[in-house]
Amino acid sequence: DDGKTFPDPSSVSSPDGRLASDPVLAVDAAGSFYLSWVGYYIDMSGTPSDMHVYVAKAPAGATSFGDPVAVSVPGASSDFFDKPWITVTSEGTILVTYAVFSNVSSQLRAARSKDGVNWAESTMLESASAFFNLAYPCAPKSGSRVYAAYLTLTNVVKVNLTFSDDQGATWAPLVQNSAVSLGGENVAFTDPTCVAEGNEVWVSYGLSPDQFGSSNSPKLNSLRRPHGRPNFNRPVLADSSDPTHSHKP
Repeated sequence: DDGKTFPDPSSVSSPDGRLASDPVLAVDAAGSFYLSWVGYYIDMSGTPSDMHVYVAKAPAGATSFGDPVAVSVPGASSDFFDKPWITVTSEGTILVTYAVFSNVSSQLRAARSKDGVNWAESTMLESASAFFNLAYPCAPKSGSRVYAAYLTLTNVVKVNLTFSDDQGATWAPLVQNSAVSLGGENVAFTDPTCVAEGNEVWVSYGLSPDQFGSSNSPKLNSLRRPHGRPNFNRPVLADSSDPTHSHKP
């Protein structure tokens, strides 16, 4: 009835009494819904442990989700999993991206599935010195290339872009000219987003004078929305701060 009334909320829980956070939804062409989130234990000091990324499926027409499936490969109990995002590609692949932080490296990972039950995981990026997080996947309605916008932190926060031509099995490596944000910008530590269609991709991200690592969420003072046709042999996207048009490289 066009959103006038809703049934009572249903719920889905992390296995074995874990807590849950960062839920994200996606839907496929057949009308099945997929919910991703992070499940974890927490001790008296607030430190999380034994973290996993889960996905639960609600088949088309269903009003509840089935049992959750762990899509992340178990690591050390102290590994920190953060901010999964989920999408469904034009070829029907369910794709989840998330960050993993261990004692030795920072990683972005992707898990993929055709049925929501059987999953395979790949490493998108890994570094012992750089910090990666907030990977946001975007899949065009036509074409098989899948993009992901994400943040890197070395001395400053940057927005970067990577892509996969095999449904998330392998990803383009981090290269110098894959930065979307402009040099000298005060990029906020908030999720970048992207949308893609054909060979074009749009990315949005925020700017803020608040420093990374502050206790409060950064207050944005402007938004950027670069747009272009990525070519990783030259600067990926031209910036447009004018909301009436965009520039193409």
